[in-house]
Amino acid sequence: MKVQIKSFGQYKGQSFDEIFIENKHGVVVSFSDLGARINRWQVPNADGTKDDIILGYDDANQVFEGRTYYYGATIGRIAGRIKQGKFRLNNQDYQLDINNNDNHLHGGADGYDIQKWHYEIVEEENSIKVIFNYTEKDGTSGFPADIYNRVTHTFDDDNNWTIDYYAESSDATIYNPTNHVYFNLNGSNHEAITNHLFEVKATHYLPTKEDAIPTGEIEIVDDTPFDLRSPVKFGDLLSSDHPQFKLVDGFDHPFVLDNESPYALRIEQPDNKRSIIVTTDRPIVVIYTHSAIPVPMAVWGHDLEPYAGVAIELQAAPDAINRPQFGNVILEKGEIFESTTRYHLSL
Repeated sequence: MKVQIKSFGQYKGQSFDEIFIENKHGVVVSFSDLGARINRWQVPNADGTKDDIILGYDDANQVFEGRTYYYGATIGRIAGRIKQGKFRLNNQDYQLDINNNDNHLHGGADGYDIQKWHYEIVEEENSIKVIFNYTEKDGTSGFPADIYNRVTHTFDDDNNWTIDYYAESSDATIYNPTNHVYFNLNGSNHEAITNHLFEVKATHYLPTKEDAIPTGEIEIVDDTPFDLRSPVKFGDLLSSDHPQFKLVDGFDHPFVLDNESPYALRIEQPDNKRSIIVTTDRPIVVIYTHSAIPVPMAVWGHDLEPYAGVAIELQAAPDAINRPQFGNVILEKGEIFESTTRYHLSL
């Protein structure tokens, strides 16, 4: 395997790196210390060209220009929305940044996605690891306690991208990280993901309000466009008049994973036979089908259009700190958070 470090440019005088890794199949991924993100996943074609199967940024300036998309970034301290940015922990009330309508989203103004992370590269026989670490200080974006984060991205000769999360906190806090990768297996985002097959091993999903905050209900997917337990072509769902689907003309919803399958979900582009199979120990996947383009910009030379990619966010449920039925997102002092998610590319 090969590794190369290149400049990812500067933003406000701060320099960032992009680390390129190539495996024996000629598949290339890149990671950046700006947001501990995956930025590229390139698949070779027979003619020697490469297709980009994820959405990413040309450089650091574009990351900040198109920050609201969060392409490929590590998200924290909390993924998803918290209603009005408010929560109560150990009899104390906290107010977080409000950065998405009236709610808190993805760690707020100083979220992990725009931080410069320290990193080291570990080369092994059939894989290369990029180990990122970042300590978020008490009070950042309103969160309590210092929290140490380590995010390890591993890419190997079997076309597996694996993310290992590790965190520990100086005091009780809330914690729910994810990665905000968007796939488009066409290899060019000017072709919409409407031709992709979606398969999600989830019998239940969480309906949301218009502001994307979960209502608190946990509903069964039977007889709805949210029933993806067998592969469904996304484009075939776009005529659905289901009120939850129509909220965003697609998906921006948490699915409750059944964990009874050897994998959590699978997306496939049937024409070129590319697929991504995801395994995880996280309880929820948020699927977002990129129906909105609030910030016009070009990705890999093509102007963004609706359905340019599908975000696959493995995490705990959004707003879980305010919804006990959604599970626990409290990280106590002395407790260690560990989690693993793997994305396997099949060609």
